[in-house]
Order: sequence, then C-alpha cells, then structure tokens
Amino acid sequence: TKSNIAFDKELSGTTQWMAIGNPSDDQGTSGDIGVVHVRYGTKGDTNSFVGYQLLPVGEIVGQNVHAADEMIGYSVAIHKNTIVAGAPTKGGSGAAYVWSADGTNEYTSASSWTEVAKLTGMHSDDGHLGASVDIYDDIIIVGAPSGDGGAGFDVSNAGCVEVFQADNPAVENKYTHWQHKVSLFASDASAGDVFGHSVSMPNQNTIVVGAPGEDHIASAAGAVYIFTGAGENWTQSDKIFYTGAVNNDNLGRYNTSLSATQKEVFVG
Repeated sequence: TKSNIAFDKELSGTTQWMAIGNPSDDQGTSGDIGVVHVRYGTKGDTNSFVGYQLLPVGEIVGQNVHAADEMIGYSVAIHKNTIVAGAPTKGGSGAAYVWSADGTNEYTSASSWTEVAKLTGMHSDDGHLGASVDIYDDIIIVGAPSGDGGAGFDVSNAGCVEVFQADNPAVENKYTHWQHKVSLFASDASAGDVFGHSVSMPNQNTIVVGAPGEDHIASAAGAVYIFTGAGENWTQSDKIFYTGAVNNDNLGRYNTSLSATQKEVFVG
C-alpha cells in the first residue's frame, strides 16, 4: 500500500502532529477512495503517538461526495490547524481536499476536523492534480505533473503547479475558504518534464518544484525550480540540477524526495 507521511511544520509546544495518507484504502467500496490518518504525540516520549483517521464523508457544501478511485492521501501536508490531501485520480484530472480543525477536543478526535474545501485545477489539461501538495500558513500549492505547461507550451506532461490562498481571516488559525491565485509553469517547459511531480514550501514566499523528467543535463535527469513571491505574483528565481546526472536519474521524483528548510533544499 502506497502511503505518504507529513509532519506539521509548526514545531512549537510539546505536542507534535503528523498526517499519513493511505490512497489504496477502499473504505468498503469497489475502488481506492483513500483515507488520511492523523497521529499526535508528546515531544520526547517514545511510542507516544496515537490518533484516528479522517473519513472522506463529503462534508463540503455544494460539492459532490467522494467516490471510489480518488486515491485521497496520495500526497499529504499539514501546517498548524490545516491538512491538505491530494486525490490525483479524482474525476480523471485530480483534486486536493482541505480539512480545518475547529478548536474542539484539542484536535484529539476526527470530529475536531471539518472538510472545508475541494481544490481543482484551473486548466483543462491539469492532469494528475494532487500528485503532490504542500502548505504554509494560508497558502496551499498543488502539483499537476501531467499538465500542459501553460500558454505557448501546450505539450503533454510538461506539468503545472496551482497556488491557492485562504481568502478569509483566520479565526484561531482556522482557514475555511480558499481561492486560486496563480498557476506556475517552468520557463523552459517541455513535454515529459512532469513539473510539479514534487513540491515544497519552506516559508510564505518560497515555492520549490521538482521536474524529474527535465532533460537539461541528460534524458530525464531531472531538475528543481525555485519560485519567490506572494499572492498572484510569483517569479521563477532559480533552476537547480546536478551536473553529474545521467539518463533517468529523475532528480526530484515523487513527493517524498523533495524537501526544503529556510536555507536548504534537499533533493533525491
């Protein structure tokens, strides 16, 4: 069973949180609807983590309920009181779902969380949206590696990253409404780059995107792109690749092989 794990970026206090995706969980249906597990424990205490699962119960008003074969939890991210989970096979093009903690029970049960948003792509060719996700405060980024690369590129599997931001003031850090801000594309997008296969957001003004199919050094050697900005204004500020790469190294492949801190970027 494929799973994905994310620790909360908010490390202050004695309680630590993590979200675990299990996209192959069928929830008693005929297909892989998927599920997200929440675990919490006390810093420094061995084997102290306990938790529960967030059931896909279709709580979002005006949205269709969940169905089989969405693969919810293919990618997961958690920051403070918000969890985002990718569902890259939802409706054929993919989506991401957002849960917000409501402040009850100190978040120690599934009833403490409410499913508040379904994030979808802005382009008809935003394929596999939700293959990667990350969150920092009121910004969520969602990778669509099968996207077409944007205007002027329109090529298969070039890739795209969608940026969403909360458009309502936080009440106890609870964000419930999310608005699409901008779509990010590589400046040199090419077919098969799968830009957005992995994403990371180390702070409010930096987005890191993996493109494991990029061919700058060798065929599918891979590259990583850095964007800086805010709101609707983001600029590609750097492109990282390994000069010793060979064919099919796939630098930046999958959500689990790209991570960033305030000062470093780590790429598998």
